[in-house]
Amino acid sequence: MKGLQCPKALFLNVYKPRLKTPFSAETKALMTDGRKFEATVREAFLPAIDVSKTLGPKFAAYAQFTKGCLAKEGDLTLFEAGLEHNKVLVLVDMLKRIGNCYELYEIKRSTQLTPSILNDAAMQYVVAKNVLQAPIQSFVILRVNEYDYQITDISQAVASLAPSITAEIEQQLQILAQGKEPLIATGPQCNSPYPCDFKNYCAGLLL
Repeated sequence: MKGLQCPKALFLNVYKPRLKTPFSAETKALMTDGRKFEATVREAFLPAIDVSKTLGPKFAAYAQFTKGCLAKEGDLTLFEAGLEHNKVLVLVDMLKRIGNCYELYEIKRSTQLTPSILNDAAMQYVVAKNVLQAPIQSFVILRVNEYDYQITDISQAVASLAPSITAEIEQQLQILAQGKEPLIATGPQCNSPYPCDFKNYCAGLLL
């Protein structure tokens, strides 16, 4: 969630995305590796509906398409399910419905459960709780090694983060509604937990 790392990054991502620095070769390689890991995990949860394969970059349509899938009866599994509440759209790596209950899965190539992963999962939980209006469990799937992964139940952790994440969402929506770029100097947030896409712009390196 960009706004947690830096409100300015969130603003720029919404209003001035053209200012992003292109991904480096190293970053592209990590992204490719992450997609390969996610594809490996998905094989264990078939059959499923892959929303991203159906809609591609048409993100504005994800929530409505997902709603249509969930309107059907029976258990189901969705990859990249789109859920939207209060102008916040989240894409859930894997959403499972079993009976009247739902399971959210965050799939990460990381070998460690980091605060940023928990925050991402908590954001998804907050939105899903409002959209689905049903019992929800949250899980994270992390890499063990090149061939194996482990599934960890993080339901209690994300539920405890929900109040602070909800407050953060409200604050970020206010920043976006103002339509004015926040005045935030460069600092440690430019590289933690991830290198920011707008770091060069904020450092005055873009012509």
